Amino acid sequence: MEKKLVTGEDMKALADMLKRIGTYYVAGSHSVSVPSLNTKYLNADVVKLWPNLEDEPEWMAPGEAARVELNRAFPDIRKVGWRGPMVRLFDKRPPMHYSGPAMGEFTYIDLKSAWWQFYRPLWLDQPWPRGYRGRYPLLEVADQLANWKAARNAVVGIARSRYVFGQKGSRQIKMAYTNKFLSPGLWATIMDLAHWVASKALEYGAVYVNVDGYMFPGVQSRQEGYFKDFLEAHSLAYDVRAWGEGEIRSWNSYKISHYQTKPYRLGLIHKTEAFTNVQRSEWSDYRRNVIHLVRSERG
Repeated sequence: MEKKLVTGEDMKALADMLKRIGTYYVAGSHSVSVPSLNTKYLNADVVKLWPNLEDEPEWMAPGEAARVELNRAFPDIRKVGWRGPMVRLFDKRPPMHYSGPAMGEFTYIDLKSAWWQFYRPLWLDQPWPRGYRGRYPLLEVADQLANWKAARNAVVGIARSRYVFGQKGSRQIKMAYTNKFLSPGLWATIMDLAHWVASKALEYGAVYVNVDGYMFPGVQSRQEGYFKDFLEAHSLAYDVRAWGEGEIRSWNSYKISHYQTKPYRLGLIHKTEAFTNVQRSEWSDYRRNVIHLVRSERG
């Protein structure tokens, strides 16, 4: 299939036109494939020249590059291998917690490259729960993709991808496909690690958690310091995204110092009642052990 680069705006306009005239297409995160034209349109704002399996540079979307690196690392893989009932593990969702509206001083801590940090010492065929020694270590893939955020995150998306979505006119067509990299154990382990970190943030006083971001009341508070100590003890890199006077209006609508979310800037309120889905769990020993395994195997 021929590849053509277009801007993100032009790709959206193309998809709108194809939908309007009833031409079948398949939309990806950063691409639109039109089988009748034998053409795949890529968003020029996100693609990169990446070496294919023949080591020739080729324009690729992040997901394409991630699949290339998985194929390069595991050329003989046919299926990761998992039992049918494990499909329920794909129902696990990232942690979120909201304590309600608040004003005062806040500090927002962001876990850097969270999914990448979690899966780097793991295995594609990750034994779940808390299993060790899969057949397909992800360290090489993770390191190859380390400098391309969208591609390194795409590994997690690929591990749980079971469907593609076609569009013909106003009708969306959901199609299952065979994904040899499908891994419910990897997805579940990453989600459990994310909930472990979130539960620690809440234990140390966080009032807001959104996947890999944690908001604490105060600036340079003792509780915030304990959480940073916890992250450093488990080799988890982080950034302090913002600190200072702020306001939490509702879910995803907040401001801290000069940093503010788009909903806050637009005056939008999405959710006013407190909620949480954070599951309390303990993965400290497991994290230490897999990090030790990686370091010992690398010498």
